[in-house]
Amino acid sequence: MSVSVAPGAAFLPSSPRTLFPDSYAEPQESVHYYFDISPDGRRFVMVKNADRTRAVVQLHVVVNWLDELKSKGK
Repeated sequence: MSVSVAPGAAFLPSSPRTLFPDSYAEPQESVHYYFDISPDGRRFVMVKNADRTRAVVQLHVVVNWLDELKSKGK
């Protein structure tokens, strides 16, 4: 949920609105949150619930990805 807040001495929030309408993972007992904010503060990274109506056809596993990244000079 999200609200806008008007500037001024009094706290005047707007009516709440849905910020992300899709279904995202809820925190479990051992994990406090399932999201993060990009360093520039402009994007969220979240764990989205799986669409159980679609079957997984392929799964790509990348091994030694850090070595590959280092070899590309990044």
